[in-house]
Amino acid sequence: MLKTTEAPILETVRQSSPDAKAAILAEIMRERIVEQQDGELISILDKTGERLGTFVPSSRFQSTRKTPPELTPGERAELQHRYENRDKSFSVETMLKSLDLDDPAPSSKL
Repeated sequence: MLKTTEAPILETVRQSSPDAKAAILAEIMRERIVEQQDGELISILDKTGERLGTFVPSSRFQSTRKTPPELTPGERAELQHRYENRDKSFSVETMLKSLDLDDPAPSSKL
């Protein structure tokens, strides 16, 4: 959420030339890379929290981390579930046969 003191800055950016906007964005991303310090991907979110995209720092800013990032309990549970059920997979062809479709090529219906 923008502070009231930041609104004039945003309006100035909106009125800037494309080249000035590019320079401003580059400077902001450079600061975000330094703030993050680990070279990981940076999510770009709008004011509602919707993801606009992901910024991938150039290779010279990439992480030198030797260990993976910490997982949330939900992420850990999902990985554990996938590991425990790794032998319960099947091919697309097997799934289509189990559905007993007249036409096993669903792409032909597109």
